[in-house]
Amino acid sequence: MAGSSDLVAQPLGTLQAAVQAVLDDDGFRVPTTQAAKARLTAELVLKLDPRRLSEFGRDLISTLQPCFVYTKKARREAMWRTYHQLRTDKAFTDKWVQFLTAVVRSNACPTFYQYVTDCVFQAMIKQVFKISAEEKTHDQEVECDYGEIADEEANVIRYVSGYICHSLKKNLQSDQCGHLKRLDLLLSLDDLTTDEQDEQAGASEEWTNLLDRGGLVHVKSDTYMVFRQMELEVRKHLKSDITCIPKKDVVQSICKNEDIQFHWSILMVESEEDVAELLLMLLAEKFVTLRGFAFTSTWMEQFKQATKKTVQRSKALRRQVTS
Repeated sequence: MAGSSDLVAQPLGTLQAAVQAVLDDDGFRVPTTQAAKARLTAELVLKLDPRRLSEFGRDLISTLQPCFVYTKKARREAMWRTYHQLRTDKAFTDKWVQFLTAVVRSNACPTFYQYVTDCVFQAMIKQVFKISAEEKTHDQEVECDYGEIADEEANVIRYVSGYICHSLKKNLQSDQCGHLKRLDLLLSLDDLTTDEQDEQAGASEEWTNLLDRGGLVHVKSDTYMVFRQMELEVRKHLKSDITCIPKKDVVQSICKNEDIQFHWSILMVESEEDVAELLLMLLAEKFVTLRGFAFTSTWMEQFKQATKKTVQRSKALRRQVTS
């Protein structure tokens, strides 16, 4: 709870950033009445007296804080359950309606205040979990939290994560894809990537930016951390002595990994739970397949080299007979 209490100390900045996100989101530029009203509301809210906005921001954050009181084991499920119950509670929505009615002088826009609530809640999630992880952020690519991954490997993981997202998107867009959740999966998949090059995301993103000539898919920091943790999870199953490892078992262990679930919950905050679970499974399957081929190729090359050395050391049959 220490992390979210820090946000209460800066409610103005937190709420202003959430409201500004409405104006920055291209989704609110579509020619619809709701989108136009949401943008207008955002513009009016940002013009409010900072003291009034700060007071409401403090009240909003305090209202959301009970979502974070659960133990670590049950934290994620209970947190989201409490949050979704809260955001649809009449007392909570009435609080928003009362505030916005006084600002825009008309009916409040649910699209606006639910979006802003989500942005504030995501900010609280990042703050709370950052503190609980001893103030180590995922953007710093901390090795002690996620295992030993070299810089070159981090570069490859970020590159591969973009490739897998692009590959899955092509599969879902194919005319041959008849998946019932196809459109929902495509919308959620878009939440994993970004059109902008993030210069502050770390060395691996800098490498991707240098490599990009206009065709690479850039992923968000949380997406990168999901695939980074997938790599560490797969390494637990891939050993130098090849054994039969069912692919579904590896995929299941990836989907159950707590670190992956944490970053995934941030990415999928606006997606339905069943869609989020299905999308993670599809991505994990692609990653395991790709990683399995790479591991097998490396193992086969090592096997060939070892066999070659053994053959070179052994005497020819004629020499063995005559000696």
